Amino acid sequence: MTRQEYIEIRKNLKTEKKPWSLALYAFQDLFLILGIVFLWKNQGQSWISLSSIPLVTVLMFRNFSQMHDAVHSASNEKRSLNDFVGVICGCLCFLPFEAWKKVHLEHHYWSGNFEKDPVMGIVKNFPKMKTRSQKILNFFWNSWVPLLASLQYGVFWSQSVKQVLKNKNSKKMVLSVVLPLFFWAGLIAFIPLAFVAQILAPAVALYLLFVEVVNFPHHLEFPHQLSNKPTPVWQQHLTARSCIYPRWFSKYVVLNFNFHTEHHLFPDVSWYHLGEIHLVLKEKLQLGYNQDLNFSWVLKNRSKSLNAVFGYDLPRFERNSQPEKVA
Repeated sequence: MTRQEYIEIRKNLKTEKKPWSLALYAFQDLFLILGIVFLWKNQGQSWISLSSIPLVTVLMFRNFSQMHDAVHSASNEKRSLNDFVGVICGCLCFLPFEAWKKVHLEHHYWSGNFEKDPVMGIVKNFPKMKTRSQKILNFFWNSWVPLLASLQYGVFWSQSVKQVLKNKNSKKMVLSVVLPLFFWAGLIAFIPLAFVAQILAPAVALYLLFVEVVNFPHHLEFPHQLSNKPTPVWQQHLTARSCIYPRWFSKYVVLNFNFHTEHHLFPDVSWYHLGEIHLVLKEKLQLGYNQDLNFSWVLKNRSKSLNAVFGYDLPRFERNSQPEKVA
């Protein structure tokens, strides 16, 4: 896509933020929390109480998606409310909003760049690992055990601690790291131990698997780009893949996070507009639109070695286009 084509598409898009969207989102989350409590109280029938596990997982992923929107100032027009939402949602999905924001915005700036995109960290380091470590990661990947997502979380937190040490005078940075830690410590300390063991722990494991299933197809198995130039926003459809799910799943479970090509081209647009943008981009890009239908990428790649999944059997290439600023 050219810069001018991109500008023309953007002119005709709906990008206004809906002031009532946060209230509706909060109501849906409250309904989820009440459902979790109700199901847990039916402990006389274990299968009923255990059905609250996927609800906790959905609650966590919805808050990850909403925090992701807040990172791009797409959650609300008011900066203070937008950042407040980001911090609270970060608590629920156990991510430090301000520190994660810095890493994620770098990912957008260097999208697809093998050397500079922070998302490519584990991809870049995989060949340098000892053979035993590679075999362990391959075993867990092929077994559907979310070790990679757990390691990714560990990287996020280690980078966040470094950010806090560099920005000790930033109250927002410190709070975004401290609050999730206190929230989860309090949760584990004050809720019944049986709930932690039977519901919360399995739900967190399922959430991490969810992260791998939903997030990993977005940027993996693409040719490695080697360049000192950032990827222009109007070319980021070359570095991202959208996942096509049933409409109810996209809208209510992952908050359209699956429309990832759309998000990379229009990162400041709120999640509820991405479905309409998806239709526009598919028509515009035609065969150049990267998509995955109904979890097919995950089902196909879970049996492969990580060498193949990480794209080491694909060519590397230099990006030659000179990035321009969008007016």
